[in-house]
Amino acid sequence: MTSELVKLQGMLYERGLGEEIQFLSVTIDPNTDSPQVLKAYAENKGCNLNSWALGTGEIEYIDELSKEGFFLAVDRNAAYQDGIIHSSQVILVDGNRHVRGSYDAVDENEMQKLLQDLIILSE
Repeated sequence: MTSELVKLQGMLYERGLGEEIQFLSVTIDPNTDSPQVLKAYAENKGCNLNSWALGTGEIEYIDELSKEGFFLAVDRNAAYQDGIIHSSQVILVDGNRHVRGSYDAVDENEMQKLLQDLIILSE
């Protein structure tokens, strides 16, 4: 998922929109992902942190934000492979904090649609 977003971020920079459009990644595993761990991961994956923020917090808040704020699936259960099942959706939020779209980060066509929507919103 992150690699697809890094590609998208690169395309935005190529179009001169890299600083204008901001990315936010929120960990779903805050017990493991400290701010330092998140930063190292992002740098290793090639995220441009000039326009990419990394968020962490209390598990309850993250789950509430995911489910109620962005309508994303997240489920925690020790029986799951990593103890967590989560969505691969990317949520587009405009400058007024309105959700404008939801895109599957592992679907190339969806990511192209997201790129086009970002370009339109930036005009």
